[in-house]
Amino acid sequence: MRSVFAFPVRPQGEIQALLDQAGQRSEIVPGRVEWIIDNVLWIRVRADVEGLYADWDSDAIVALTTAVGSRPSYAVIADVSGRVAGHPEVACFLHVVIGSGGHAMDDYSEDVWTYEQITAGVRATDGRLSSIMTPASVARPQRATSGRRVRPPVLGRGWVSR
Repeated sequence: MRSVFAFPVRPQGEIQALLDQAGQRSEIVPGRVEWIIDNVLWIRVRADVEGLYADWDSDAIVALTTAVGSRPSYAVIADVSGRVAGHPEVACFLHVVIGSGGHAMDDYSEDVWTYEQITAGVRATDGRLSSIMTPASVARPQRATSGRRVRPPVLGRGWVSR
């Protein structure tokens, strides 16, 4: 399973409302809300006070804090199923969560991107983009991994047609 960490500029409550509209809300563990998108993404919101950075390398925290300007108080984390590529779903997730501002990281490097850098294909410090952040999939989400058509991302309407 791969993970994408999004650090939106929007308030946490607003992001959670968007996720409520986009995915199936689940609370398997009391107090731990998750959203499932097309059985490809499992999304959760985690706050700094809940131990968000507890298992992070200090270099990754420094890279994030430097890029953002301060240590984000929360993240929206999308775990991508290991059985599919999930690029269209991740593309839409990033558009909804940080398309209007914010930063993203994946669990492959300590590089931090804005949505604009991702869609423009800006390369990581080692000259590559992680496969989960492939700019072509972010710029042109066409078909969900499940074979269903993916609507162009529209805030408040969900992002994978049902």
